[in-house]
Amino acid sequence: MNIFHGAIRVPVAEKAEIAIPSFQDQTYNLPKGVEAESEHTAPIGASGPYLAPCGCGLRNKYVATIMAIKNENSGKNLLLGKGKIKLGRF
Repeated sequence: MNIFHGAIRVPVAEKAEIAIPSFQDQTYNLPKGVEAESEHTAPIGASGPYLAPCGCGLRNKYVATIMAIKNENSGKNLLLGKGKIKLGRF
């Protein structure tokens, strides 16, 4: 999985749907309920778990992978489901 632009985690407990609030890129100052999963790996800008689209006019395709993971008592993570949403082209 390419996580060049970083990854966030939004823990939920028994909810059917959630809304992820918007937030500034290249920062660890995240909204309540949003956690850093992995830092973006771009060689530009400040660090943080999200780097906004920067297509440089190349019409890059942006997608987000959504995963539902259950933390088992054994310490293992169980993948409940996985999907992708299209964010657009930049």
